[in-house]
Amino acid sequence: MLYKKITKTLLLTGLMTVSAFPALAGGTVNDYVVDVSDNVINYPQVIAFICYMGGFVLIALGVYGLKQNVENPQGMPLRNPLAKLGFGGIFMALPPVVSALQGTFGASGGGGGTTTSGNIADGTLGGLVDQIVANTSALPTVVSFIGYMAGFLFAAVGVYKLKNHVEQGPQAPLSDALKYLFTGGVVMSLPLLAKVATGTFGDGGAAQDIGWNNAGYTGTPGTLDDMMIRLMGNTFGPVTNLFIFFCYTAGAVLMLVALHRFTKSAQEGPRGPTGLGTIATFVLAGVLFSIAPMVGVITETIFGTRDSMTEVSFMALNASMGAGSVHAERVTVAILAFLIVVGILSIIRGFFVLRGVAEGNGQMTMMSGISHVIAGAILVNFGGFANIIQETLGIHSYGVLFN
Repeated sequence: MLYKKITKTLLLTGLMTVSAFPALAGGTVNDYVVDVSDNVINYPQVIAFICYMGGFVLIALGVYGLKQNVENPQGMPLRNPLAKLGFGGIFMALPPVVSALQGTFGASGGGGGTTTSGNIADGTLGGLVDQIVANTSALPTVVSFIGYMAGFLFAAVGVYKLKNHVEQGPQAPLSDALKYLFTGGVVMSLPLLAKVATGTFGDGGAAQDIGWNNAGYTGTPGTLDDMMIRLMGNTFGPVTNLFIFFCYTAGAVLMLVALHRFTKSAQEGPRGPTGLGTIATFVLAGVLFSIAPMVGVITETIFGTRDSMTEVSFMALNASMGAGSVHAERVTVAILAFLIVVGILSIIRGFFVLRGVAEGNGQMTMMSGISHVIAGAILVNFGGFANIIQETLGIHSYGVLFN
């Protein structure tokens, strides 16, 4: 710890010395401030360079971690190298990230509101997320291509096993050849399976009404409530779209995983061809393909409606607080929008936990998965849940009204 303190002391001493040196010749406070500004104007570039080098190191460590994960999945969880790769990329792109954050909160150089153009030139965090989705939109196609190639390979293996059965008889069971041929044919039809799964669990027409905008909730630029509204107004749409895109891609991957298990034997247990884990993987893939209507189904089951209540009115405060009530409403609306995002993420997490239980993961429980799903649905329509609580306690006439 001592070397860290010495390093910090030297850095701070050098920074203060360099910053103050031009002002030693005299002058006013304004002259001093101008001189200091001129001498520290390049510091952000130095920090950006350090972050760039650090990001390069993180990416290298991430690639090495992927190698370790392939060799020893238990010793090196996949999330560790992926985190290094992701944050390495963020560090290497620090200047545009900083500009995006400035634009998101309404600073100069960026705009407020919801970003829908999918162009990082918008200078906001929402634009950054849109750009990520736009530049990775081909991932489902890549997964389909991998499925096609894997299906072709399975079919070839099936034909080879069928040849062995003809030559060797019972020593090469016919069931093995048929399993590979069947799996190959199904895997090569992955896009069709995705369409069938989407139709089974619902289509976009039955989606949860989780649309949100900051119309009517703008304030004086630079205030905390205005910044919160700008943040959620800019990122809500892109982040929810990112969730949907991730779920569709993950659903395609899980569908491939489930289909591959048809080639295994019953001794695999839950991960065998007819094991509970395989069935849960199929179900989860279908749910992820249709995550928007699934959120609607769960929310309507609990509240009887798919509309998220994000309009706020302080019944007892509007008359007495005046402008203060308006500020409070803006903050509450931004919080409700944030809770919707957290709720969708919680529902997705809950489905993955339930699959882990079916796979035999002892660290996950069914109660935990169900709790994630129910809590997520409540967060998606937290305004409606708050209305129910107020009605139950008899304070609906002077509490906070959500609609």
